[in-house]
Amino acid sequence: MTDIKLEQIQSEKLITEDTVLNIAVSNDNPLAIGSHTFELMVVDDSGNESLPAQVVVIVRDTARPTAVVRAADADGRPLQGNTMEFGANFMLNAKGSLDQPPGQITRYVWSLLD
Repeated sequence: MTDIKLEQIQSEKLITEDTVLNIAVSNDNPLAIGSHTFELMVVDDSGNESLPAQVVVIVRDTARPTAVVRAADADGRPLQGNTMEFGANFMLNAKGSLDQPPGQITRYVWSLLD
């Protein structure tokens, strides 16, 4: 087995004598979400080259985003103890919600439970 960093195969073709390529991915340079095609060509002891074989690796975002909601009065000031006067207008703010990079929140689904 040959151990490499993802950056190595991103920048050049690699030649090994091993049947397994173990690719380490760092948090600073992860393989982007989406599909990625890797190609292999093998050479025998007579120097004959195979036709290329390919595999598509799909990187999915499976981490849940974090929902954060805060209550504020009609002027945007935080409600003390989330308490307000009867009949007063108020706001719900989800600006603190986040997804792991490079993901982005695209929808906010609001509901009143009781």
